[in-house]
Amino acid sequence: MNTKRFMIFSVLFLTILLLTSCTTQKINEEKPYTRSEFAMDTLCNITIFENNETALNHAFEIIADIEDRMSHTVSDNEISQINSAAGKSPIKVSKDTFYVIKTALDYSKLTEGKFDISIAPIVDLWNINSENPKIPSKNELNHFLPLVNWNEIILDETNQTVFLAKYGMKIDLGGIAKGYAADAIADYFETQNISRAIINLGGNVFAFGEKIDGTPWNIGIQDPTTQEENAIASVQTSKNTAIVTSGIYQRYFEQDGKIYHHILNPFDGYPIDNNLLSVTVLTDKSIRADALSTSMFALGIENGLRFINATNGVEAVFIDTDKNIYLSDGIMSSFHLIDEQFHLIEQ
Repeated sequence: MNTKRFMIFSVLFLTILLLTSCTTQKINEEKPYTRSEFAMDTLCNITIFENNETALNHAFEIIADIEDRMSHTVSDNEISQINSAAGKSPIKVSKDTFYVIKTALDYSKLTEGKFDISIAPIVDLWNINSENPKIPSKNELNHFLPLVNWNEIILDETNQTVFLAKYGMKIDLGGIAKGYAADAIADYFETQNISRAIINLGGNVFAFGEKIDGTPWNIGIQDPTTQEENAIASVQTSKNTAIVTSGIYQRYFEQDGKIYHHILNPFDGYPIDNNLLSVTVLTDKSIRADALSTSMFALGIENGLRFINATNGVEAVFIDTDKNIYLSDGIMSSFHLIDEQFHLIEQ
């Protein structure tokens, strides 16, 4: 097997142009404080624009706590307990974990199952996030696909319990937990009177607060055809904006000249093949952007744009394999194309 596994660590899928181009002398004099650490299976980078090392350090404690409770690869945490008790008994969980699972199910319903945290058994079959991924056989997929059904994740809000109805079911919050973590850090910064920060959890970016001169944040969109950190376009955003990208270049392996990426179809178990390279979603909450970026990738360009344009407070950028860029209605005026190899398609 010819296997390649790429993880773009420094900024991953989005380049924060703000950090390299300040627009006034006052901004230039404002020293940013940055810390990076590997967590939640990616590189997390947080920059604040105040001298508050305590707040910066506590932000990483928030990430560690969420990972400890919500990662399905951590033994004997809440997710592992839920998965071990599948088909047997409900498991009482913390308020935060219950909220994340409940939110995930809300997006499963909204997208008719295109986003489904119960896809974990299929994710484990492919093992794409490891050094030894493999293409599962059709028989293997057929055996585990009946376990993928978000409707069989039973929540009891009164008792804060989660129950997987079938033995062998598993959940994986990898498609939503980083978004929740970014929101949790932003909420914490609010309590600490942090005026502005860039929270980047492996490409789950939250532009917190606003620039000191009141101008918009300038966010770069990563070239989805390469692992190089090239911005092919930029988007101007207001304060407190989450920007999350899902793309086939994020995690993948290659066998016999064919690319197998990590965004799997909950209905057939294979990587989604719809000529999309990436989808970037912008909205006010990172947990929302996280779930929707994966969901819109699964829906494809036509259905995804229709969904976004009918949803208040959400915008999106779709990029296909022919380097065509499709924009939702509300983002066109703030979008700027940098790389002329890509083509903006008028709607």
